[in-house]
Amino acid sequence: MTRLLLALCLLPLTCLAAPQTALTVYGEAPKYGPQFQHFDYVNPDAPKGGSVRRSALEIGGFDHLMPFIDNGTGVSQIEGLVYSPLAVRSYDEPYTVYGLIAEKIERDPQERFVRFYLNPKARFADGTPVTAEDVRYTYDLLMHKGSLQYRTRFADVGAVTVEGERQVRFELAEGASHSLALDLASLPVFPEHWWKDRDFENGGGFEAPLGNGPYRVAKIDNGRSITFERNPDWWGKDLPVARGMYNFDKVTVEYFGDTEVARQVLRGGGFDYNREFSATAYTIGYESPALADGRLQRGHLAPKAVQPAQGYLFNLQRPVFKDRRVRQALAMLWDFEWSNRQMIARHVHPPAQLLLQQPNWPPPRRPRLKS
Repeated sequence: MTRLLLALCLLPLTCLAAPQTALTVYGEAPKYGPQFQHFDYVNPDAPKGGSVRRSALEIGGFDHLMPFIDNGTGVSQIEGLVYSPLAVRSYDEPYTVYGLIAEKIERDPQERFVRFYLNPKARFADGTPVTAEDVRYTYDLLMHKGSLQYRTRFADVGAVTVEGERQVRFELAEGASHSLALDLASLPVFPEHWWKDRDFENGGGFEAPLGNGPYRVAKIDNGRSITFERNPDWWGKDLPVARGMYNFDKVTVEYFGDTEVARQVLRGGGFDYNREFSATAYTIGYESPALADGRLQRGHLAPKAVQPAQGYLFNLQRPVFKDRRVRQALAMLWDFEWSNRQMIARHVHPPAQLLLQQPNWPPPRRPRLKS
């Protein structure tokens, strides 16, 4: 019996859970150990200073700042720049989080709960300590007044218990997703003493929020642009997860009503950086003298990163698309190879075709159970 118990304890999730600096989906060892100094993809000695202007991820203007609600349009950079999460996700692993506001994380071996131990150095920008009560308040606020995505994502979360000034525990339902604890670790933390008297449900208007992250809001041009300034006294600047990051003194986000307008302004030197989501636009949308002489540069910043699928979806509620043969015929009319070669420079790979070319695809159907 002793040998059997010992063998079971050698599974990835240890028998006696202990606080860790990182959390992985299945309890496998993270890439970076407890003593790591910085992520491999950063320059820990990168100079601080300067400014950068970029286009917004959203199309159109913003009508409030907080991006955590469904109504209207907020500023997505508030999350991460102004509000830091309990733990930050690394960019060179499938899904691993490392403690930021949470100094340590403990997950029950049976995944019945996850416990966060907050860094005693964590502070909001006004010097107030970040507490476990703030974590619980944030969770309740997002679940009751935040976006629907939070109620969906955290449907399997039970009671939230404040166990001490810097210790909070989340109960997890039996059979919950293995990634649920990591999703909870990715939550930002809001200051209860600041937000309790403000209108979070409607995005907080255009008032600069009190944060705990590396930047604070410096200037707001309602609906058109927002400028963040780096906080040189940020409490987390020397943490391994932050070293070599957040280097610009100022970050300005410009909003445009149309993606093509944003590309034209970039070609003319109106701002510094645009993240492109269209393979066609990336290939042919930036041709200009600036691109030809090197003033404007085009490149893949993360060529091996997993990208979301792009494609067309048929509305099956319309009778014309109910017949599978009609959908197949329409798909066959599109000359994908020509479009990919001529317009997208072969940047797109059809995953469905790749799967169908496999010798064992599609997999055999499972037999139906008889009642």
